[in-house]
Amino acid sequence: MIKQIRIAKIDKNAILPTRKHQDDAGLDLFANEFTRIEGCEVGIVGTGIAADIPKGFVGLILSKSRSDFCLAAALSMLGTRAKSGSKL
Repeated sequence: MIKQIRIAKIDKNAILPTRKHQDDAGLDLFANEFTRIEGCEVGIVGTGIAADIPKGFVGLILSKSRSDFCLAAALSMLGTRAKSGSKL
């Protein structure tokens, strides 16, 4: 079981992912650029970080809102899984 994931800033203005609560299962990502995405449109927003995800593990990006059906569908279609060596 891994206890740490190595994360590096690839943009000096990036905000490193954090847990809002100590017992949260995942980390919150932050955008490092302003992007306007209307309605049910899909867009790409950079985070300015790179994560070293070990073999056998996956990074998932999920909607924070259970009622955000458009976002959930878009994330599902895009296959938001980060594999080893991915930039987030």
